[in-house]
Amino acid sequence: MERSIALSPVEEVHCGARGVPETVGMAALFTGRPPGADALRARVGERWGGLPRLRRVLLAPAPPARLRGHRWLPLDRFDARRHVTAVTAVTADGGDRAAFTALLGRLVARPLPAGLPPWRLTLVTGADRGRFAVVLTAHHALLDGRSLEILLSSLFDGTPGRGGRSGTGVRAVGALSAAHPDRARPGPRRGD
Repeated sequence: MERSIALSPVEEVHCGARGVPETVGMAALFTGRPPGADALRARVGERWGGLPRLRRVLLAPAPPARLRGHRWLPLDRFDARRHVTAVTAVTADGGDRAAFTALLGRLVARPLPAGLPPWRLTLVTGADRGRFAVVLTAHHALLDGRSLEILLSSLFDGTPGRGGRSGTGVRAVGALSAAHPDRARPGPRRGD
């Protein structure tokens, strides 16, 4: 394991300055049959396992805190079972869109656990008649809105993310592939 790393000034601002949110989140909504939680965890390990940023734990400043900043502690890996959770949205009529939206809001606002890399992916099933959601929440010092979008896209597209493990046997999560079909990406042409 490496030594701790100082946060950048922008990251430090997102660690609790008044008026700056500490948690950001994004939800991707789908129709159809949701993937199982274990399949989603395997996909996260395959696609995101090699991303160093997702293996950092946020450390509080050492005393005196007013003179020192937060630090990142890099880990060798993250545990997808602790970061990827599943919840079932239960509504009175089985399809109340307002209740589903409220649940998504609560998931983004829920505090992130201490001692782990500060991000969470939640699979939300059982709501709004045949719809499901995948909600990515992170500490704002770790990820911003564009980073959330890039991570979710890399989870759903047809190629592993940079540095991700390959050969895990998880080629695609059926529901995610159906929701965001693999796209052929043009490669270099011969003779170029």
